Amino acid sequence: MGSKLLRKGDLSSPVLAIIVTIGIIAAGVVVVSWFFTLSKVAEATPAIIVTGQPVVICRSQSSLVLITVRNIGPKPATVTAIHIGENSYAVNMQVNADEEKSIAVAGPACPAAWGGRVRGAIETTAGIYTATFVIFT
Repeated sequence: MGSKLLRKGDLSSPVLAIIVTIGIIAAGVVVVSWFFTLSKVAEATPAIIVTGQPVVICRSQSSLVLITVRNIGPKPATVTAIHIGENSYAVNMQVNADEEKSIAVAGPACPAAWGGRVRGAIETTAGIYTATFVIFT
């Protein structure tokens, strides 16, 4: 007698396979719905890119920042500030969906430590983006 006897309350193999299959399908449905939720959030988010080369023109008493940005997202975004080294430049320019705008903003004199290039950040309502600015004296 080599056969196993099922006790009351044991699950047979086909029933166990059906339960596992239903669990896997349910997990797949949860993952797919999560992806759809994320895609709808990402779909409604503005995204800014820097086009061309950002430039800072340094003068003895002031500086001028020139930068062009493009909104590749479906919603408008506002550029609120540009930070270069210890200098901050206040900006309030809205960039609509699929629109490109050039920004020119004056500020304080450039520090002597700035060489030919300096890292900076563009602060927007869509996030903070980094850029490398070329320095002209």
